[in-house]
Amino acid sequence: MKIRLAKLVDISNISTLYRTLFQTMAELQIEYYRKADQDVDFLKSVINSDTKDILVAEEDEQIIGFVLVQQLDTPPYV
Repeated sequence: MKIRLAKLVDISNISTLYRTLFQTMAELQIEYYRKADQDVDFLKSVINSDTKDILVAEEDEQIIGFVLVQQLDTPPYV
């Protein structure tokens, strides 16, 4: 298995995996989730970002998994 940064050409495959994820979540917690597609513009923004990434897992040149990694700030406690 190979782990690498996602590229714009991977969006279709990532979208398919997101669809499966959202469908499964909707089946497990019907009160909170609905079947949906991930916003393609969101995926593009993550791939082009300096503070976020999508890593994909490839096996036999097929994307079989992904993870979204973000650098976020925690708001200060008052």
